[in-house]
Formats: sequence, structure tokens, C-alpha cells
Amino acid sequence: MAYSLSPWLKPRFFITGTNRPLAGGLMYTYKAGTTDPATTYSDDAGTPNTNPIQLDSDGQCDLFLDDAVSYRIILKNSSGVTQFDKDRIASLGSTQVQSFNSIAALRLRSGTSIANAAKTLGYYSAGDGGGNSFYWDSTSTATDNAGTVIKPTAVSGAGRWIAIDTTKVNPLQFGAYGDSSTDDSYAIKNMLSCGASVFDFLDKQYLISTTNGANFSSFTSKTKLTIKGEGALLTDTTTHTSSGFTILFSLDACSNVDIYGVNYKGEQLASPSDPTNGIGYKGVTFVNLKNACSNVKVKAFLTDARYGVRSGDYSTSSEGYSYNLDIDITGLRVGYTSALYLAQDFRIYSYSVDGHRAVYLAGCQRGEVDAHVKNQYIAPIQVLLTDAKTGTGTSRGCANINTTVRDMGSTTFVANSWLCGIAQSRVDPGTTYADLNFHVYLKSTDSVASTLGAFVISSSAKTYEPSYPYNWEQTIVFKNISVSGVIDRSEQTTATHGVGEVYLSTIDTGTHYATSSGFNFNQLKIINGTGSNPRDLYFLLDGLTDSCKFNQCDFGNYTLECRAPVTGWPVGFIFNDCNTITRTTANTSSAVPFAFNNTNISDLTQPLAYAKMNSATVKSAGLRTITIVKDITLTGASVSFTSFIPAGATVLGVSGIVTTAITGATGYTVGVAAEVARYVNTNTLTLGSTFTTANQSATELSPRVYLSFTDIVVTAKTSNFTAGALRVALTYTTISAPSL
Repeated sequence: MAYSLSPWLKPRFFITGTNRPLAGGLMYTYKAGTTDPATTYSDDAGTPNTNPIQLDSDGQCDLFLDDAVSYRIILKNSSGVTQFDKDRIASLGSTQVQSFNSIAALRLRSGTSIANAAKTLGYYSAGDGGGNSFYWDSTSTATDNAGTVIKPTAVSGAGRWIAIDTTKVNPLQFGAYGDSSTDDSYAIKNMLSCGASVFDFLDKQYLISTTNGANFSSFTSKTKLTIKGEGALLTDTTTHTSSGFTILFSLDACSNVDIYGVNYKGEQLASPSDPTNGIGYKGVTFVNLKNACSNVKVKAFLTDARYGVRSGDYSTSSEGYSYNLDIDITGLRVGYTSALYLAQDFRIYSYSVDGHRAVYLAGCQRGEVDAHVKNQYIAPIQVLLTDAKTGTGTSRGCANINTTVRDMGSTTFVANSWLCGIAQSRVDPGTTYADLNFHVYLKSTDSVASTLGAFVISSSAKTYEPSYPYNWEQTIVFKNISVSGVIDRSEQTTATHGVGEVYLSTIDTGTHYATSSGFNFNQLKIINGTGSNPRDLYFLLDGLTDSCKFNQCDFGNYTLECRAPVTGWPVGFIFNDCNTITRTTANTSSAVPFAFNNTNISDLTQPLAYAKMNSATVKSAGLRTITIVKDITLTGASVSFTSFIPAGATVLGVSGIVTTAITGATGYTVGVAAEVARYVNTNTLTLGSTFTTANQSATELSPRVYLSFTDIVVTAKTSNFTAGALRVALTYTTISAPSL
């Protein structure tokens, strides 16, 4: 029997994470792969050490190993805390370590009790990067996987070379070439199924072939998994003809997964805009999650794929519920960079070029989306939030999600589409969308994003599920939905969106509408160009239960079509510090309340122009302040504006401005038939000159109540008007009666 110095010579050990000696540490020695004690020695004469060996004050010991024994060594500190656990340790004098140039050469040699370790210098030849270290297990009947388990050619029963490190592997160790021209599918599949926890694709480029409708690799219930590379590329040569899911990395009930530095390139589809065979309907899913995967991070650059990361399934709710997801996908011609069903606690960064839809979220909760998009095929909404089935007759909407979408200069897009929105797909009672914030940005020209809009809410439920008779029901609930951002059309001369830059429609017909509250549009700015606006902005909220609020918005002289129940405040539309609203129209009834606080309304025929109206009511009773502005063209001796003052109005005052210089007359008065100079008597006729309540007749005792409709009369002084125009503003109050 011979004894040699261990590989450490006279080893010295340190406290983990420090440079301080492990004084008094305890070294336990066992036979390899067991907890059976194995003797070590303090010299080459074979003087046994104690077991455990106690390290001296310098953290050292004399350690000689039996040349015929493979050891397992566990080192602990003096308190019994494990510092490391190393297996398959051999002495320097051992004759058991054999060296081979290739795996083929290793297969020609079986191990023995002495020659029980081997090292390959390469996979096909020395230096090709596929080398590994092995130990001989005479009892193993494990399946040869051409990487970490090697069955010698001469062995018919038990006996295998087993890789010493089976936790971290790379494709070259399984026979991959990584030369971008040889198909490495077999080698990579063997690697991914070997049971390791770290798969390192290095910086190589691999050619692979996937199978339509099948998984390239599958992981089930892995609690720690890393798939990494240094810019590695998997190039798939398969032409995908099936709509079945072809998955590169399939994760089932896995946790603590990190995938980064490994990219993918598939075959480019011939017709990306084909609604049945185009982008988003064919190709590989890079990562698929199901059955509540957790703590998953994915970062990759993908080209010509169907999905980047897909989690859950539309029709099988039990496959969803993945959580703590961090997804960063840059996609070129990728159908969906991310598509999540019933996921929660997630962060998505998406840079999507030439995709079907950038992000799809169904029944998801608590997340952040930051999407940059350019060009779009087939789908009308780039980032879509919808519902997901949770059981028979039950669905879950999205909640607590912040979404930002930026168009990066789309030149290919679906006509009259939107950057983001909510599209209902089911009408199951109790489906709720709550606490959703959307921020949008696009800048258009005649050829860039010209009919791409900001935001939409719609439903096609009865199209997808004919058993639903209506697209909306009152059991569908919206709560606290916020929209902000910029739509800049300043450089556009062609017609804009043909449906509505902002289009909210939560009604099918009659009483079949969604119940909604807490809608807020904050700092939403639309900058007009010289092109026409074929459609208004639509806010059709028939189930509104409180006020829809617009705060610091600029609508670029768009018309707003607003609809809500005629129940009185607090149900209605409130505009705070807004600008350039052409007109607000109560889509079904002029009795829908509107409030304008510090808001500029540019349309002078606005029937509901309640400038700076502040409503305070108790059981519908209270005071409302209203301003109506009209333009009056001056001609002849006098001009009357019929019924300018409503019946029951308490007039606070009249003001005005000369919008066209007045000629012919030496001055003018403004009043009523009984007192033509009640509100002004002036000789100032120049463009831009104004009058206010400070200019009214000294005998006028305002405010004044008018019990019947009354005309405002503008009368020429000295001689008739030959030209000129006035813009006259009437400010008055009304008092409403209480309701039952």
C-alpha cells in the first residue's frame, strides 16, 4: 500500500469568504459518494490521522491519501458549520486517473478499482473544448447520454464513466460543434435532459432543428435552473407548418430559473400578414411556463419566433398562475414577445419590431409593462389586456398593472389600430378590471403611424364565444382606469384614425353594458396636424357610477362624444385644467352632467359649455354656474340673438370682445329689448377691444333673474352697422330642485 500527498500538498484552509485561517476546523473523510469513514494519514509511512482531523491554529494539517481510495472530504468549522463538501478526491500518487483525447477513446476503456478516474482532453479531439473529468462507477447502469454518462463499448451490464461535475455542463461536452453549420440538435437535447442545473451555451453559434408541435427540451419541478450563454445563438432550420406549439425550453412547475445570453433565430415566414398562417400563428415558443412557475428571469434577442415567453393557456386555467417573472425580450418578427395567462407579480420589457402583438396579458395581476413597438401585423392592439378563464363560467380580468407603450416609427401597421387597450373576450359575471394605468406615446407623419391610435376598450365576446348573447353585461366591472400620454400629429397632413384616437365603448345595446367607475385621463395630449380627423374621441360609459375625469388634457380641437347614465351628479364628465376641446356631446342625452373647471372650449356652438362650473348638490339640489359664448355678426340698426338668456337664469353678467372691427356705427350697446344698454354702452370699435361687467349700465342691479327666455340685443349708435362682429359671453346660474 502506498500513500501520497493529497492534491493540496500540506493544505491550509480559510474561513469561508475571508483570508483568516480556519483555526480548529474539523475535516471528516469518507469513501467517495458515501458517509462510510475512510482513513487518511499524516505521513507517507501510513500513520493514521484522527477522523475528523483537527486543523492547527494556522488552519493546516498533514494529509496523505491512500492511492487506491477515492475520498469524500467534508470540512467544518469548530462550531460544526460546513465549509465545503468535496467528492471524488484522489491522491497525487494515484494511478487511477487516466487521460484520453476524446470520448470515443474513453469508450474503449473500462475502469477498475484502481484506475477509477479519467480525464478527456476534448470530445472529438484534444483541445476542441469538449473535455471533462469522470469517475468509474462499477455498479451504474445509467443510460449513456453521450456527455455525463459514458458506457464503455465492452460493457454489457453495469459499469459507467460518470462525470464528476453533473451540475454544470455545456453543449461541447455532449458533442456539439457550435460552428453554425453542423446540426447540433442531438447533442444539445442530450445536454438539456441530463439532469444538470446549469447549462452554459458559451459564446458559440449552434445549428438546430426543432419538430413541429413538440418540445425541444422539457424541465419539470426543477427548483433551480440556469440556461446561460455569452451571446450564444441557436439557429433553427425547421420550416414551421403546424399551428401546434413548438417549444424550445418548456418549464413545468419550475422555480428559480434564469435564462440569459442565449438567443434564437428561426425561419422567416413567407407571409407575415396572413391571418391564419402569418406571424403569431407559426413558429417556435422560446420559453413556455405552466403550472405556477415562479421566480423566472428571461432575457434574449429573438428573430422569427411565435412567442418569446408564454405562460399558461387560454383554455386550461390550471396551467397558469406563474408568478415573480422578469421578462426582457427584444424581438424581430416575433408574434408575441410575451403572452401571459393568469400570471402575477411580473415585469416585462418588450422591444418588438414587425410583430403580431407585442404583449398579451389575460387575467394578470400586479405587473409592469414597458413596450417599444415598431410595425405590426394582423392584431389591432399592440399591448392588450383581457380576461382569462378560471373555471366553468368564471373569468378574471387584469388588475394593478402599469403599462407604457411607445411607437418607434411604424410604417407597417393595421389600419385604425391602437397602441394599447382592453378587449373583453368573455362575459362571465364578476370579471373585473381594476387599477390599470396606461401611458402612450407616438409621433406620426403621412407615412408613419398615421392611423395608429392611443387607447381602446372594446368587446368581441359573442364573436369568440357564441353562447354569450351580448358583448357586455352589467356584471363586467371597470374600476380606476387611467390613461395619459402624447399623440403628436403635428407633421401629418393626411386623415387620422378612422375609429377614434381614444375609443371607449362599454355598451352593446340597451341595458347590456359594463359597470364602470374611477376613469381618469391625466395629461393626455393630442397635437393636431393639418390632416382631417374623421372620428371623434369616444367615451361611451353607459354604466358609469361616478365622474369620469379629464385632468390637464389637451385634445387638439377634437370633438368628445360622451355617454353616461342621466342620474345627475356625481355621475358625469369633469374637465379640470384642460385645453382645446372643440365640443363635448352627450351622445344620448343633453341631460348628462358636464363640469368644466379652468378649461378652454373652442367651439362657440357648444351647447354644454359650462366654463368653470363648480357643482355642489344635495339630493340633486344646488347651484350651477354656466357660461355660454356666442359669435354675433353685426349688420343694420340692431342684431338680436334669440333666447340667448334661458328661462330661470340668474344672470351674473355679460362680457364680450370685438372679433371683427366694427364700421358704420359710432358705437354700440348690449342689452335686452326693455333696456338696450343694460350691459354695455361703448364707442370702442377696434378689433380686440373688450367689455366686462365693469362697463354695464350704472342703473343695472346684477344679478338679475329672467323668468322667461330673453333675447340679447346689440344696437348701433348714430348710424347702422356696416361690418363687424362680437363674441359675447353670458354667465348665469341655475338652481335645481331636490330629487325624491
